[in-house]
Amino acid sequence: MHDFWSVDDDQREEELTQFLKNLVMAGGALALATAGTGVWTVGVTL
Repeated sequence: MHDFWSVDDDQREEELTQFLKNLVMAGGALALATAGTGVWTVGVTL
């Protein structure tokens, strides 16, 4: 497993940015899956 806290500050900031970007994309995919249209939706209307 990657040891996030032992890397230097520049690399830690870059990896945190990438992690948060991935988290936002996962949240967007979840929102689309619950409120979108089509076969894969859950059927919740917002």
